[in-house]
Amino acid sequence: IDLIFTQDPFETGLAGAVIAKIYKIKLQLQIHTDVFSPYFKLESLANGLRVVLGKFLIRKADGFRVVSRRIKESLVKLNVSVEKVFILPIFTDVEKIAVSPISVDLKKKYPRFNFIILMVCRLSREKNIPLAIDVVADIAKNHHGIGLVIVGSGREREKIIELGKQKLGDKLVLEEWTNNPASYYKSADLFLLTSNYEGWGLSVVEAMASNCPVVMTDVGCAGELIIHGRTGLVAPVGETGALSRAIDKMIKDEGLRREIAVNAKQAVKNLPDKNNYLEKYKKSWELALK
Repeated sequence: IDLIFTQDPFETGLAGAVIAKIYKIKLQLQIHTDVFSPYFKLESLANGLRVVLGKFLIRKADGFRVVSRRIKESLVKLNVSVEKVFILPIFTDVEKIAVSPISVDLKKKYPRFNFIILMVCRLSREKNIPLAIDVVADIAKNHHGIGLVIVGSGREREKIIELGKQKLGDKLVLEEWTNNPASYYKSADLFLLTSNYEGWGLSVVEAMASNCPVVMTDVGCAGELIIHGRTGLVAPVGETGALSRAIDKMIKDEGLRREIAVNAKQAVKNLPDKNNYLEKYKKSWELALK
């Protein structure tokens, strides 16, 4: 064995570091979420302890595979050598998504909506779905027929249902998770992501590949794949007003939605295909072995 790599710089990272030391082999830490975002640390005591552990373990690693430029920049600020960090986002088969047929048409399923805002995500705290509910409630004051469809599962489900009843009523639909959400992206008018932090944003890439324009908070692939005003609209984390204005702009300007969708679909075509991706993965290991 020449190299051990771990899926996070926390508990499994610690196990990997111990094994690497025992067998005198190289260690690569993979970082899939924006662990050095202040929102990550403040989410829970456990996360706060994980950040401390992560900062300790990055000094033990021989290489890093991160999913976004944002995370690489965080590591560099912690005095990690640029040469040690390899950026490789989560693989997305954009061609498969692009040709996937529409099996569930949201417009036909929910004819009461004339503009559907879609979210596809875990129902967890960092996704900040209460913010999305507040934003859509604000938008609905001036636009009739707005609907928020959320596809996902998770521990926040009951809380979201209760909050949705209070603030959106029948304007909120909560669908069960599906492993093939392409139909949802393709039959929605807009994709919304309101996360406090993200490593990359797989659902954003899927929406882009499906020709669904994106409004998102400044997390993950924002600024890298989603360029504000060109391939999507980006708002500061937690800013209800900025998100509302971005969505309002999208609703009013169909031409803008089309332009952004076209640009976004073109942008994801530049992401690596499966063979290219595997080659890059191999290079990330080779970098850690130097």
